[in-house]
Amino acid sequence: MAEIAGLVLGGIPLIIWALDRYAEPFEAFHHYRTSIETLRTDLVLQNRQLQTTLSNIGLDNEPTIDELRECFATKFPSISRELESIIQRMGTAIYVLMKKLNIDADGKKPDGFAQYEWRKVKHSFSIKKRNKLVADLRHWNDDLRRALEKPEIPLEDNGRKVQDLKKRFNPQRCTSIRQCLSSLHRALKSGFGCACLHPHKAAISLDWNAYQSDLTRSFEVAISYQTNSQPPHESDSWRRLHLTLECPETTKSVPELLTPPVTPARSPSPSSSIRSRISDFRNVRFLSSTPPPLPKSPAASILNLSQSSTAKSISASVEITNLCKTVSTKNGPWLSDFLKDPDQDQDRKFSVDHNQPEPPKITQIIPLKSLLSIHDRQMAQGGKPYLSLSKKQRLCIAASISWSVLHMCGSGWLDEQWSEKQARIFLERGPGGREIPSQYPCASYVFSGPTTQGQTTDDQNYLMSRTAIFALGVLLIELCINKPLEEMRTAGESGPRDPLLVDYPTAESKLDEVYREAGDSYGYATERCVKFAFEGRDIHRDFDFSQFRQQFYDAVVAPVQATYLMFT
Repeated sequence: MAEIAGLVLGGIPLIIWALDRYAEPFEAFHHYRTSIETLRTDLVLQNRQLQTTLSNIGLDNEPTIDELRECFATKFPSISRELESIIQRMGTAIYVLMKKLNIDADGKKPDGFAQYEWRKVKHSFSIKKRNKLVADLRHWNDDLRRALEKPEIPLEDNGRKVQDLKKRFNPQRCTSIRQCLSSLHRALKSGFGCACLHPHKAAISLDWNAYQSDLTRSFEVAISYQTNSQPPHESDSWRRLHLTLECPETTKSVPELLTPPVTPARSPSPSSSIRSRISDFRNVRFLSSTPPPLPKSPAASILNLSQSSTAKSISASVEITNLCKTVSTKNGPWLSDFLKDPDQDQDRKFSVDHNQPEPPKITQIIPLKSLLSIHDRQMAQGGKPYLSLSKKQRLCIAASISWSVLHMCGSGWLDEQWSEKQARIFLERGPGGREIPSQYPCASYVFSGPTTQGQTTDDQNYLMSRTAIFALGVLLIELCINKPLEEMRTAGESGPRDPLLVDYPTAESKLDEVYREAGDSYGYATERCVKFAFEGRDIHRDFDFSQFRQQFYDAVVAPVQATYLMFT
């Protein structure tokens, strides 16, 4: 038992080391490399979970088998044999994988390891075997954690505000918004038919109040452009457009991927005082006194994004094919034209709604994280401390970002590293000419030349969801503590280039502070995102599945929004 079980503690790092090298000859094989990276990430996280479990019962990261046996016998005498059996089974699985990868105990490849032998390694990574290995390790790790530790994250947040918000979730509305946002992204991409040397940027406002309403709302999108007289090194100019979905009679729905059916959300009771406070919450604006429009009736029907409150005939309108030219033309005839989703199965059209009030002028777009801890930095540098965000503002942004991940993850709007590259906020020209942050953050996207996108695999979808949700967890920590994660790392801390592996130790170490600063509901949501602690098989923990969207809303969106409600 000692020889095999010892491989659990020393074998996984050797396999991770080998996977880094096994991926190198297959740079050209994108899907295979993705599979290796997925396996490597799973093994790293399972290894860290095992180390955390052992550390919580007083053992070092790599205890000997004798130390394990003594600890189990002393602290858990009634189940010590069962605990040793779990360790032995984990060791056997690692031993089998090491043999498949031709790794010896010293981490060396055997003599005469020729190039053609990589094919043997490649063929050893069948999807079925890989998924079974990871599932077994996760199952045994969870058994150990449940037996040796107190549960860290409850299965359900029982807070009254959270429970009330859960009842308000509408799965059909969520599906409709996701489809509409994907169509809008395709329509914008199709609209940039210009021959400009530089790519264009678009930024969609993350107005999360609109996500809760059964009324159709136009999407606020800012488009970058440059004028002929503009110096080449000067920042881009921006123009806001309000785009409203049209042609309800031709809009088609996309078949939905379903896991076991989700119980429909119950209608809220008008007599509930808590629900009344949540209704009042829609009027809260931390930088503006203008409240968003409310539904006319609490019995409003399920959202149909095809129905527009500003519907008009577009039979005489013209499709916008050169968006660059049209936005740079002030008050041009294009105001009555439309963008079209090139996907014929959708056939959605977005008309420009010019009946909206004139918005504040955008001076520039900056990374959202640049406003964190800005007061201390700007005071030291003599800058603009008035750009700093209050705790109430940061929590509102956290709610907005959580909603946006629910509706945009898996679409063209968000990639895996969205929190670093795409989470932005506008600086607007406020009263007196002072720059102020926009009310809501935005998701920016760079529309470059035409690209060919292949069909994504289940592995890729799962990995993208996991990475995007981890990025949300990191951002929730940063918004709570008001400091970028880079500033939280200890001096000299370094690691692999993969952000998931670099940031995970730091993010995990800050969870206790998040609980202290923002409370249990916000802390539970953040910890779930950091640890990807969601139920279901890996293949189903993807935003393409309605059941996972429901689970993500219940476990993340509702608790974060409920935390913000406490500050209103």
